[in-house]
Amino acid sequence: MIDLRPEFAVRWPFCTSETITLSNLDLQLSNLRYWYAQTHRVDAGIQLAQGLLSRYSVSARDADLDDVDALTYALVDQAPADPRAWLARAEVSAMRHRQAAAAEQLLTAAAHGGPPVDIAEIRADLLEAVGDHRAALDIRIANSGGLPPALRLSRIACCQLALGAHHEAIATFVSAIRTYADASPLPLGSMLFNWGHTWEHIGDRGRAELAYHAVMRYLPSHVRAHSALVECSSDHGSVGRKLSTGGV
Repeated sequence: MIDLRPEFAVRWPFCTSETITLSNLDLQLSNLRYWYAQTHRVDAGIQLAQGLLSRYSVSARDADLDDVDALTYALVDQAPADPRAWLARAEVSAMRHRQAAAAEQLLTAAAHGGPPVDIAEIRADLLEAVGDHRAALDIRIANSGGLPPALRLSRIACCQLALGAHHEAIATFVSAIRTYADASPLPLGSMLFNWGHTWEHIGDRGRAELAYHAVMRYLPSHVRAHSALVECSSDHGSVGRKLSTGGV
């Protein structure tokens, strides 16, 4: 049982250890690289891109993101009429804060018959990135056929939290945790990190720290959670020093 706050007591999922998860992922990536190199199949490239993004979610290594960036460029060159390639490209562009490019790539994916639910999910990410949480929330609520239920609920919860609906957001996030059914801790780590990041963004560093610690219970080497905790602790130290010296 992990309690982020008394009102947020929930039994958390049992997942595979980080060591086993990352070892399996690295083996899968090796196989996918070989498969794509041998066949140049678009579906192999898409699976490889998704695997690299999963690895990046823990490592935060520029090399991992550079690899998937180059791969998605190659995919759209290889299959310019395949909406899956454009969706993968848009996802990477969004992660690299290239909002205008991502928006154009979503339009191209739509023009080639891309799944509306997948296009809507990335569009919601772009809206959140520019602070339009209300529009992002509307899309996520309407977009019931895209992500697995736990991921969808966690993203709805972050939008609600950013909009100030704290109790509603907590209830939604609890539902997300209760519906989590993946043996891998990687999606759960992303859910928890985004939850903590949203608390930090609205100024509650205490709850943010609890979420980041929860990330590391599942993924001890999660680089961004470690960095975020260091930043939160540094900010607390700065506040403490100002209070002790009478500063503002």
